[in-house]
Amino acid sequence: MTLIQTAVHTVGVALFGYSLYYDLLYVHPSPELLAEKKRFQVAKLWPGKWKYLTIWNVVLQLAYHVIALLNDLVGSSELNTKRQTFLQKLRDGYFASWVFPTGMVRILTFSILDNIFVEINC
Repeated sequence: MTLIQTAVHTVGVALFGYSLYYDLLYVHPSPELLAEKKRFQVAKLWPGKWKYLTIWNVVLQLAYHVIALLNDLVGSSELNTKRQTFLQKLRDGYFASWVFPTGMVRILTFSILDNIFVEINC
């Protein structure tokens, strides 16, 4: 089970890390689109991609997988709370308080909006 957990968390770090790297460095609106749309002039003043829940979700998922991978390598997976390492407590608390709720809000919100506004997704 530990080898499977380590493999899953390694793949998670690789995928979320590369997707965040690629998105921040290479994905930008085209200059033509920014020049022709007046509404984008206001958007330049805002914090860019960091105002969206999707990018924060990717950052939270990446941080979780890094913590989980470190826990797999040097931590523990004990059920007894007295024998749990700091990394395991951090991993479990971080997942329960930040990663899972943010992921669920993002998925449920976008699924509901996707079903309500079907014509936007054509």
